[in-house]
Amino acid sequence: MTYKAVLMYSGGPDSTTLLFDLIEQGIEVDALFLNFDEKGGDFARSVAAKFAGQIAFHEYDIAPFMRNFYGLPQPMLMRKAQGFGMCLEEDPYVQPFGSAIALTLAASWAVKHGSRDVYYAVHDGDSHFQDNNRSYFELLSDLTRSCEGEQYEINFQTPYLGMTKAEVISRGEMLGVDFEQTWSCAHTEDIHCGECPPCIDRRMAFRLAEVVDPVQYASDLTGVK
Repeated sequence: MTYKAVLMYSGGPDSTTLLFDLIEQGIEVDALFLNFDEKGGDFARSVAAKFAGQIAFHEYDIAPFMRNFYGLPQPMLMRKAQGFGMCLEEDPYVQPFGSAIALTLAASWAVKHGSRDVYYAVHDGDSHFQDNNRSYFELLSDLTRSCEGEQYEINFQTPYLGMTKAEVISRGEMLGVDFEQTWSCAHTEDIHCGECPPCIDRRMAFRLAEVVDPVQYASDLTGVK
C-alpha cells in the first residue's frame, strides 16, 4: 500500500537519490522545491519532468521575500547545502534558525496536503552541524505535535543520516540516478566551479564511491585543482 511523503528537493545528488529511493519503495512523493534563486532549480525541474506520472513537483519562489526580509542579495536558510560559512558569525548570508524555518515550512505544507512525513536527504557528512542530527529532527517533530496535537505531528525522515555522502552516491548509482542532471555548486554559473565547498564535497564523494562524476568543472578547464 502506498502513502504520501513530502521530499525536501533541491536538484542535488543527495535529494535526487532519495527521490529515486522513495519511488523504488513505491512511496507516493510530493517533491517540494523551495526556490532560493539557485541554479539547482533547473535540474530539479528536469528530473521532476521525467517522473511526471509518478511524482508531484511543487516549486515555490521564496527568493524575493527572503531578499526583502533579510535585506541581503541572497540570504540562505539551508547552510551546508549551499556551502556558505560554517557558523553565523562567519557569513552574513547564513540566517539564524534557517533549517528550522525551511523544515517547519515544509511541515506546514505537508499537513495541508495530507502528509505526515517530510523526507530530508541530510547525510553523515552534514552531522557536524548542530541542526543536522537525530535529536534535532526529533525535537522538530515534538514541536509539531506540541503546536497542533498528535494528529498533525510531522515525522522528519532522514534515512541517509547514518550514511556518508559517498555511500549515498553509491546508492544513487545502484538506483540509476543520472548524476549529470544534478547540481551541487554554490554559484549560479553554467557549469560547476569545482572550488566551492559543495563542489569539493561532491568530487570527493564520487572518488570515494568509485563512481564517475559526469559533470564538468570550470577548475578543470582552467587547470585549477
